Amino acid sequence: MPDVMAEIEELKKKLQQNPDSLIFVPLADAYRRAGMLDEAIEICKKGLEKHQSYTSARVVLGRIYSEKNMIDDAIAELKKVEAVDMDNIMVHSMLGNAYLKKKRYAE
Repeated sequence: MPDVMAEIEELKKKLQQNPDSLIFVPLADAYRRAGMLDEAIEICKKGLEKHQSYTSARVVLGRIYSEKNMIDDAIAELKKVEAVDMDNIMVHSMLGNAYLKKKRYAE
């Protein structure tokens, strides 16, 4: 865990230096790995305000929502990625897992 915390501090500095950078995605993922899911969601949403079409951010946000058991939110984010990247196997897998958690087996 100390390694993740050091990574978070370093990424936060980089984001402060360049608030428009895409570094918010690795920062959100580091927060997720540290179990700081609320912080991860906040960083991801803030970054997506500036970079709406950045699908990697939406995948990370979907994963965070899923881990927080916010399955409907996870599905909504992942469907946005699926709409522009139909061949994204990871998104299909994550959507499948989300549908299983919701017992929506047909989907």
